[in-house]
Amino acid sequence: MYYILEGVDISDELLEYFHNQPYTTIICLGKPQLTREEYFTQVRYYEQRYLYGEWTKRLTDEELYAYCDYWINEAKQIKKMCEEKGYLFFDTSFNQEKVIKGIFKKIKNKKI
Repeated sequence: MYYILEGVDISDELLEYFHNQPYTTIICLGKPQLTREEYFTQVRYYEQRYLYGEWTKRLTDEELYAYCDYWINEAKQIKKMCEEKGYLFFDTSFNQEKVIKGIFKKIKNKKI
């Protein structure tokens, strides 16, 4: 089984639980390399791209910038934790769709 977790869903206890399950692979995603402006631009881009209502559309620019700062910091911490504990971390800072498609291809081909 594969679990792909994004930053806000992760706790040490949750990761340890899944890590200790047989036939389970933990894959973490994050955008640790982005500046707050780059992250902001990406969020606003994806808000327009997807047809369903993104909750971030309701945020002012100032509110969204605060979230971007939080998400970048969270991604850096998750990346560090993954390196320390041996979990898989994929950086989606750039070429997000390509990275995610690559992950699914590796899962399909059982290369992860």
